[in-house]
Amino acid sequence: MQVAFGGVLQWTRGWAGAETFEAYTRARVVAERSGGADSLNILANLCSGANLRGEPRAALALADQMLEIAHRSGSTLALITAHYAQALPRINIGDLAGARQLYLQVMEYYREEDFNGHPMPDHGVNSRIFAGYAEWFLGYPDRAERLVDEALSIARRQNDPVATAFVLVVGSFVYELRRDYRRSLEAGDEVVRLAIASGLPFSNALGKNRSAWARAEMGDTGGAADQIREGIAELKGINFYAYRGSHLAELAETQAVMGAYDEALATVEQAVQTNPDELLFRPEVFRLRGELRLRTGARDQAQFELAEQDLREAITLARGMEAKSLELRATMSLARLRSTQGDRDEARAMLAEIYNWFTEGFDTADLKDAKALLEELSE
Repeated sequence: MQVAFGGVLQWTRGWAGAETFEAYTRARVVAERSGGADSLNILANLCSGANLRGEPRAALALADQMLEIAHRSGSTLALITAHYAQALPRINIGDLAGARQLYLQVMEYYREEDFNGHPMPDHGVNSRIFAGYAEWFLGYPDRAERLVDEALSIARRQNDPVATAFVLVVGSFVYELRRDYRRSLEAGDEVVRLAIASGLPFSNALGKNRSAWARAEMGDTGGAADQIREGIAELKGINFYAYRGSHLAELAETQAVMGAYDEALATVEQAVQTNPDELLFRPEVFRLRGELRLRTGARDQAQFELAEQDLREAITLARGMEAKSLELRATMSLARLRSTQGDRDEARAMLAEIYNWFTEGFDTADLKDAKALLEELSE
């Protein structure tokens, strides 16, 4: 009961709330005295809290404890819970292939009825969301969309507005990654309606961010940057620091669309400094910084060199995680830069190599842009 109460408090009053802290302080004492299901559930909530505060390595240490308990118990549900807990921090530190395998194991053993009326989150639904993340980063944007759509279908069937809001706001990040502005906007707007009705500050803040970013990308920039700043501040108010680098990148992109390049570059500098253990978004943050260096102020040789350094760092980081989608974006940016410096052959060769790796997603914005750039470089 203590675990369920603490889980509700997380989503309604946030990780900084005094009642939440007190609930988990008491719960941890219980966990230290028990090695059974109660201990597993309490550790799962503590692990979730560490993830969402932007502390993936602390979360992984807790998940390791959970895995030991699950193996001792031999319970399928315990193993599902432990594997699920292992996967999210692995995504965040850049172990995309390992996380994908863990989520696939969860989905293989998942039965929806096991989670009906259960105080813990539905790991089958949530595994589809985060497996979708992994698939997009690994270079499979169509698989990513299918997994998120499956998760949303299950959540809607369960007729749970809290779960539906969570799936929409977290899962729709895949739509954003695919640069599907329409679906991002629709999901963000629906999330805000559900969040206001159910009193969900987390979903409300992220939903507003998603809507504002999508509207700006579609040309409606009025108030978009202020709305995203407000969302980031609201997330900070509940001690939600996970993916802060990504949220700051959203803001920087929106500022850039508005032509405020100096402000955008300052925002990206904040993103570079935040959550150093969260490696997942760092290639995109470096890519964005490189792009913005080329759009701001003096376009002298030193600025070109800094931009190229950022773009090559983004490619190196992406390759280290096997994040093909991020590698493609960074390579496109570097190819454009090298082309302007007269190295069209090098630019075309590096872009062709990564573009030809892909086997799906050719209707997404990134791959369309890559194809168009290849054709331009071949003229």
